[in-house]
Amino acid sequence: MEQVILSAIPRTETGKSAARSLRKKGQIPALAYAGGAAPLHFSVDPVELLKQLRNKGKNTLLTLQSDNAALHNKTLMLRELQRNALNRSPIHVDFAIVDPQKPVQATIKLSYTGKAAGVALGGVTTIHHTALRVSCIPALIPTDRTLDVSDLGLGQRITVASLGLAEGIAPVGGNDLVLVSVSEG
Repeated sequence: MEQVILSAIPRTETGKSAARSLRKKGQIPALAYAGGAAPLHFSVDPVELLKQLRNKGKNTLLTLQSDNAALHNKTLMLRELQRNALNRSPIHVDFAIVDPQKPVQATIKLSYTGKAAGVALGGVTTIHHTALRVSCIPALIPTDRTLDVSDLGLGQRITVASLGLAEGIAPVGGNDLVLVSVSEG
């Protein structure tokens, strides 16, 4: 997985007024968490962050670039992006500091295309999961998947095992987890 550089500006002030001041300057407050250590406080450009997340996906590895040694070259993954309820603009972001050599858990989005062949025979397609949790090192996190259900007949299903996940990627729910099925209607 490609890493993306994100500029970070350290911050010492916290609270509502400091956050408002940052937003007026075109930045948003950010926190990066690492295990039990104290979080790192900094700010990022929301336009650049959203651009990278749109282009690369929410599981993108971000490498901080900063004049501050505590922030510089930290590898992060998005944990939560808070948005304004009215205009959907970002107001705060939380990251997790990750070790590129240690497994992390990530969620990949599942979408489905096609009309199952079993539907023409009176069957009903049931989508059981629209996301899948996996555990792997950050560089192996798969991209979102689109599954074609066109070949599914009555009584057939697609399980995690049929996704063909690469070696080193373990589904959190196991390989027998049913993602989509076609049953008699």
